[in-house]
Amino acid sequence: MAPAPRPLLDRDPTPDDRDAERDPPRPGVWAGERGADFRPLTQDQTDRLIRLELIRTCHPDDTAHVIAACGGDADSLQLDRTDPPRGMSTQRGGIDSDPLIRVLARRAWADRDRQWFELRAERTRDAARVLQTRFAWRRGR
Repeated sequence: MAPAPRPLLDRDPTPDDRDAERDPPRPGVWAGERGADFRPLTQDQTDRLIRLELIRTCHPDDTAHVIAACGGDADSLQLDRTDPPRGMSTQRGGIDSDPLIRVLARRAWADRDRQWFELRAERTRDAARVLQTRFAWRRGR
């Protein structure tokens, strides 16, 4: 059995917490679960998914406080039924619009979403370079 996660709220602020507070909000993509297709999310969808994941994964002693920090109960954070697909529950690469939630997410997952976003961007740039090189090589023939 996996150990329970460390409490998110009962800690002194760290330099990482201050970095997380200063991170600009950024919409993520639907990723990190079965069936995810990397579709872009709105900032509202990203915020809701980050908060749902925090509530689902926080230390049991933190649950009530994390729910309060996330703005209410988990049911109020569920995506609208019009948001396809209905089973969407995780995101990657997004940064929440609320500084407190950014700090909690950073404590929960370190810089998982920042690294995911940067790695994906680097791979995209690499793919673009490969295509540019291939195109230039073909033009030179």
